[in-house]
Amino acid sequence: VYAGVEYTICSLTLANSSNVESLEGLPLEERIGAKALIKPAYPLRKHLERDDWPVEVLPLEDVPLWLSKETYEAGTAVGTLFFSGSILAVAAVIAFFVRFAYVPSESMYPALLP
Repeated sequence: VYAGVEYTICSLTLANSSNVESLEGLPLEERIGAKALIKPAYPLRKHLERDDWPVEVLPLEDVPLWLSKETYEAGTAVGTLFFSGSILAVAAVIAFFVRFAYVPSESMYPALLP
């Protein structure tokens, strides 16, 4: 399972061999031992492609966090917003305290004083 790749769940089977659509709402003891067959939702780069798609994973053990596409994109957007905002804030603080000025002659020094 590759991080950041969107997968399609082909089938989801509980330990008692019954097929389900989702593990949501099931008690923990029923979710333990569940198996999912997954494959990428789109073609991958050649070095990531496998011949054995779909692969079997244990959803509760092999994949620590399952996110929907919308949740992943919203988290990425919020993270990007905070990251770019922090860069702008640091730039504003630096611009407030640091000033670069070129003075072509000594006669202009009084113009730079507050």
